[in-house]
Amino acid sequence: MKHIELNDIEISGEKYPLYCDMNVLEEIQSSGMSVNEFERKILGLEVIRDEAGAPKYNDKGAILNKQKEPDIKTVMNALMLMINEGYKVQEFQSGAKAKSVTVNELNMINDVPYVVLAIKLHDEFNRCFDSKKNLNQQKATQKKTKTTN
Repeated sequence: MKHIELNDIEISGEKYPLYCDMNVLEEIQSSGMSVNEFERKILGLEVIRDEAGAPKYNDKGAILNKQKEPDIKTVMNALMLMINEGYKVQEFQSGAKAKSVTVNELNMINDVPYVVLAIKLHDEFNRCFDSKKNLNQQKATQKKTKTTN
């Protein structure tokens, strides 16, 4: 297995590994929330709806959103999931026993403003998709190269 580079986050003077992958996305969906809904909640976006409750779209077909505060419960749950996944990756790579944290523990020790947490978690969330997007682009380029030779 390739070495996985982990980002980290500092909370109350201690660094925690941060990682978002398919396991984290699966946990999000298992909680009954779609991945898109999760992203909107950590970004503090609310879908604008018409009188009938249907989403409104702009002229390019994108759903319209309005800005509000990030959902604290979603932010803290995401923080826990991504830290615990970071610990699992560390365990897999080094063999050291994985630690874990709970939302309650993080709520008690957290000294990072939740908006800053939301931005950091969204960056990690995007990294999960960027890696897969880049891999798909590499495969498409390789496929083109093979068919043109």
